[in-house]
Amino acid sequence: MSDPGKKYLLIDVPSHQTSTGGNVGSSFLRIGSPDPTPPMRELLEEIVGKGFVDDERDRGPNDTAAHATVEGAAGTAGPGHSLTVAQRKAETERFLTKGGWHEHTDGNRISTVVGDRIDVVRGNYKMVVLGRQDALENAASWDASGGHIQDAALAPNSIYEIKWVQTWDGTWKVTELCEKGDTHNITHGNTKEENYGDTIESITGAENPEDHVTLGILAPITKKKNPTITERTWATAIYSYTGSSNKPVPTMTDETYVTSTTETMNAGTITSNTYASTSITENTGKVGTPVPTINSSTHVGAMSENLHAGALSTVSNIGVTSNVTTVGAISDVEISGAKSSLILGAVMADIEVSILRLEVKAGLGFLEIEAGLRYVEVCFGNKWSFNLGTEYKLKKDTWETAANQLTVTGKADTIGIKLKKLALQLKHTAPSVGIGLEPD
Repeated sequence: MSDPGKKYLLIDVPSHQTSTGGNVGSSFLRIGSPDPTPPMRELLEEIVGKGFVDDERDRGPNDTAAHATVEGAAGTAGPGHSLTVAQRKAETERFLTKGGWHEHTDGNRISTVVGDRIDVVRGNYKMVVLGRQDALENAASWDASGGHIQDAALAPNSIYEIKWVQTWDGTWKVTELCEKGDTHNITHGNTKEENYGDTIESITGAENPEDHVTLGILAPITKKKNPTITERTWATAIYSYTGSSNKPVPTMTDETYVTSTTETMNAGTITSNTYASTSITENTGKVGTPVPTINSSTHVGAMSENLHAGALSTVSNIGVTSNVTTVGAISDVEISGAKSSLILGAVMADIEVSILRLEVKAGLGFLEIEAGLRYVEVCFGNKWSFNLGTEYKLKKDTWETAANQLTVTGKADTIGIKLKKLALQLKHTAPSVGIGLEPD
């Protein structure tokens, strides 16, 4: 040899038959300096060019300088896996020129071990299986680099990125991408998931479906697409808990934007409880963009509502309202320390048709004030008025009626029509009794 530094041992078996069909190949084992023109050189250079999966990882700072320095790498190395990115790349680029052990065969390789086997690799290890084709991008590989094992294949759920991130005082972040692949997971057994990290984020679909998927160091060609989501659940029992009385969730935000939604619940018994220590605020629509129409229907055999409140304030701003209640019987009981009611309207019409109406008021004092340009009261039939006490009326000197200032009172067959102008009524109930028709 011309160069005394290039030493190697070559065991070569050329031109041997590789099959019964007469195919001829070669096999060799070379130990020492590398072969400058090895078989499958272009493929080997392509594999080396892609490097090991550990070559691009951010693995944190180097450890102490007491660890051995890897040959050819600039600077002091850490314990193997703590080399800088530049140092790891430089070591990989020397792969084909370092020499060592090189074997090749055009046939098959069989290794049979009856006992145990241990392989120790000080550096990185990578296995590439082309699968009877020559394109490296269609191959499957198994990479054990820097203390991690990563698969790469055409199948989904291949890991594409592992890097060191400064969370939890430093940890590994694993990113996976399924590029145009379908997955179907079936589990027959018990499943339990626990997570104690800082965040859990779930994203389905995209606001801009035409955007390309971007993930780590990759440049995928797949565009984002919004799926159709179908969820079905059958269970013996379902329990859902969020927070607890000892550790409530500080804040919850739930927003839904939908063109049309339908919710249907069929249940034997429904119980809903809401407890709030501060306040409850519910809004339907908003000022300027009200809900066009709300339809609510309730069909129930019996209904009971209870309201307990220290104070109740209701404000309604309605253009037009129409209330229709059809019921066999209504019983309203109201007990209040004080009640104030104010109705302001251009026109107010109250129509009540009943076979029998009973209205009972009991109190130390009543004050009714009616003020208007016209007050019309129509009574068809008998009108009886009982005053247990003295009644005082302040009114105009004359009463105008349809009978030309004729007062008709106390006749069962008389239709009385009273017209009062600017009438002010003041009623006070005292413990005196008067029974008879009210004189007008």
